[in-house]
Amino acid sequence: MTVSEIIQIIANFSVIVGIFFIASQVMIAARTFRMDLDQRKKDRSFQYIARWNDIDFNRMRRSVLIRFKNITKENFAKEVPQIESDIECRGNTHLLLNFLEEVAIGVNYGHINFDIAFIYFGPLCVQYFELLHLYIIRQRELKHDPTIWIEIENLYSVVTKRLSEKYHVPPGRYWGA
Repeated sequence: MTVSEIIQIIANFSVIVGIFFIASQVMIAARTFRMDLDQRKKDRSFQYIARWNDIDFNRMRRSVLIRFKNITKENFAKEVPQIESDIECRGNTHLLLNFLEEVAIGVNYGHINFDIAFIYFGPLCVQYFELLHLYIIRQRELKHDPTIWIEIENLYSVVTKRLSEKYHVPPGRYWGA
C-alpha cells in the first residue's frame, strides 16, 4: 500500500466521519427546534389564560354571562332586540366571542398547545358556545356570513367529542339542548 493510497483512505474516512457529524448536528438542531416550538405553544397558551383571567376581562365575561344566562330558545326572539340595542352588552359579547375565536384559531391551526387549551378552555368553549349559540346564528344571518365565529364552532365540536369520549359529558350540558 502506497502513501497516496493511505492518504486517500484517511481522506475517505474523514469525509464519512464528517457526514455523520453533520447529520447528528442537523438532528440535534431539528430536535431543539421542535422543543422550542412546543415551548412557544405552551407559553402562548398561558398568555391566553392570563388574558382570560385579567380583571377587566373577567368583569366583561361576567356581564355577558349575567345577560345571557336566563335566555332560552323560547324567549330569545323577545330578548334579542334588547341585547342588540345595548351597545355595551353587544360590544362585550362580541369581544368575548372574538377572544374565543382567537383561541380556537390558535388551537385549530396548531399555534396553541391543544392539551393545555383543552384543560383550561375546553369546558369554557362549550359553556359559552352553548350559551351564545343562538346569538351567533343571529349574527350570521344578519351579516349573511355563515363563517362568523366558525372556528369556535369547530373547536366546540372537537371539545365536546373529546369530553364525551374521555369524561362522558354529553353535548348540550350548559344550554340544556
